[in-house]
Amino acid sequence: MNEGNLSILCADLSGAERLDERLAASEVAHALGRCEKRIAQAVEGFRGRLQRLSATRIVAYFGDAEDALQSAVEMQRRVVALPPLSGVSLALGVGVCVGHAADEIRYFEGDDNVACRLADLAEAGRVLVSVPRRAQGFAWNARSALARDELSLSCGKRRLGVFEIDWRHFVPPRGKLPAAGAAGPGQLFVHAGGTTIELNAARPLLTIGRLASCGLRLTSERCSRVHARIELRGGSFVLVDQSTNGSFVQPEGGGEHAVHRRELALHGCGRIGFGSPLAAAGTESIEFRTGGAP
Repeated sequence: MNEGNLSILCADLSGAERLDERLAASEVAHALGRCEKRIAQAVEGFRGRLQRLSATRIVAYFGDAEDALQSAVEMQRRVVALPPLSGVSLALGVGVCVGHAADEIRYFEGDDNVACRLADLAEAGRVLVSVPRRAQGFAWNARSALARDELSLSCGKRRLGVFEIDWRHFVPPRGKLPAAGAAGPGQLFVHAGGTTIELNAARPLLTIGRLASCGLRLTSERCSRVHARIELRGGSFVLVDQSTNGSFVQPEGGGEHAVHRRELALHGCGRIGFGSPLAAAGTESIEFRTGGAP
């Protein structure tokens, strides 16, 4: 998707004011810093240029619309994965303006621009996308996008079509990879059924299986009660299969590896199927993305 060569993302962070009521200033600053780091990683990982407008609002510029959309999806997943503090969860409202020419950047400068107004329309936890009326028919319109005709937005004299992206089920096009280092050192993100789980030095182990005590629950009868685990070991993440029917790992752009009662190091990003190959009907699977060794 390369209609136009300018896409602009604006993200607003909500929940900080409630933290101010419950935590010391140093704790609030730490919480916002963690969130800002994850937002920055999501922007830089998809080749964006970040500009901070305030403590709770950023704007990022992209040369490719698909990069901007995937950055929005990734930052939502990363922020949702953060644990609540004093019962408060931080959340993002994200607006992404795609399909613009480079000389239209004048409409997206300052802290009161079209992308910021789109972010204002986005409720916390949602991603809205605007497209010039002349540039409809993008591939993502058929992929988890819902027209929001009741929302009005203009860029200069032109009306923009507004859509909502279902980021929890967003599927990027094959072959479209994040830049190296999109995940931070010693991190692994697992995306499963609309849920994101982050593994790192503070949480180095994820158990996977049908048992209620597993960190990631499986339901298929093909899966074992204690099917597998992913653990941080020596700076790398390792999948350890303990199952009857095995696990199946497919790195992005590579072939599938069957893992049965053995271990396999996870690198880059890809998918893991449990109990049957990924191509088999009904296979339960997850997506993963790793960072580099610390």
